Formats: sequence, C-alpha cells, structure tokens
Amino acid sequence: MAQVGGLVINLQLAGRAVLVVGGGSVATRKCQSCLVAGATVTVVAPRLSTQLADLAAAGQLVWWDRPFQTGDTARFLLVFAATDDPLVNQAVAAEAAAHATLVNVVDAPEAGSFTSPAVLQRGDLTIAVSTNGAAPVLARQLRDELALRYGGEYARVVAIMAAVRQKLLTDCANKAYNNRIFEHLAVSDLPRFCRDDDHAAIDRLLGEIAGNGYSLAELGLTAKGLS
Repeated sequence: MAQVGGLVINLQLAGRAVLVVGGGSVATRKCQSCLVAGATVTVVAPRLSTQLADLAAAGQLVWWDRPFQTGDTARFLLVFAATDDPLVNQAVAAEAAAHATLVNVVDAPEAGSFTSPAVLQRGDLTIAVSTNGAAPVLARQLRDELALRYGGEYARVVAIMAAVRQKLLTDCANKAYNNRIFEHLAVSDLPRFCRDDDHAAIDRLLGEIAGNGYSLAELGLTAKGLS
C-alpha cells in the first residue's frame, strides 16, 4: 500500500524493483514486507542485519556493499530511505523526488511521497492502518487488535466470495441481483462456518443465498483449497 496526498492504493509489487537504503532493523522489516509481496529487492548499505545477510546469502535480495551513492535510486519503482543518518535519508529522498520515484523516509514521513501502514493480511484480504507516519506504534497496536477480530477464516471467506463472484459474472448479468447476494453473504455466518471448517453449513448457506450450483464443489473449492 502507498499513501500519496491522502489517497490509499494497492501496489502490485510482484517482479517490480524496490531499493532499500540501510541495513538495520527498520530496513529489515521493509525488505521482508517487499519480498513477501514478490518484489525484487536491492539493499545498499555497508553493513547488514543478520536477517538481511542471510537473505542476501540465499540470493533472495541483491546487496550493494557500500554507502548510498548518487544515481542509486534510478530505475526503481519504490525507494525506502531507512538508514540511521537523517542526512543520508534526506539525500535519498531528494534524489528519488528528482526521478519522480516514490520514496518512504522512515525518520521523516513528511519528507517522502508515501508512508507504509501497519498491515494485516488474511489471504486476499488486506487491512491497513495508517497514521501517515505520525504514530506508527499506535498503528501497529490497532492492527494487532484487528487481528483478534479478523482471524484466518477470513482468507477462506474471501476465497469463497471470489469464486461466487466469478460464477455470477458468467451466469447472471443482473448487477442489482448479484449485489444483493454479496450483501447477504457479507452479513451471514460464513466467517463462523469457515472458522469451524463446517463445509456442510457453508454449502447450505450458499444454496440459500445464491441458489443451485453454488456449493463449494461446484465452485471448484476443495477442503485443501480452503486451508
């Protein structure tokens, strides 16, 4: 996710180039998040944390073993200025801005073009909490509280609703009718049934709301696919 001027968007980072300047604990967290998103990560730093050194040794990221240099931000989609030196972070931000590259400055969020929210991931469900960098500890606390409310069953809920949506797009072009189905599913007991792995109850619910042809098997969803 990136926030620019109050607009929150999802960025597809798979295969996209990301630069992280810095090799400490904050840089480590940024790298790990980007790698999970499928980005191609390059780190420039004279020293790396143990975790980053292990990732570099395993070939999971590229390490430029030196301090930041002019020209480093070119050709990257995102840049994170994550050193413990404010002057270096400022230089990174200025160069990224000159290249019209999105940059996050960890010690001065207002100096960058985006901030990183605290993120809760449940399959294709993403819940992000942002304070625009003003209170990251609070954002993480709220994220952790939300994690207690929205457990792993919501990954299965989203998978089922996605399969229902795909079938509805094929079977029925009535947008108002389709929206009513999703409104009913959204307030149903589907999360509880998913949490309990009660596939029979899920099938009954889908039949009641969406009609014939919408069982898990008919949607192409197996027990393994919902795990």
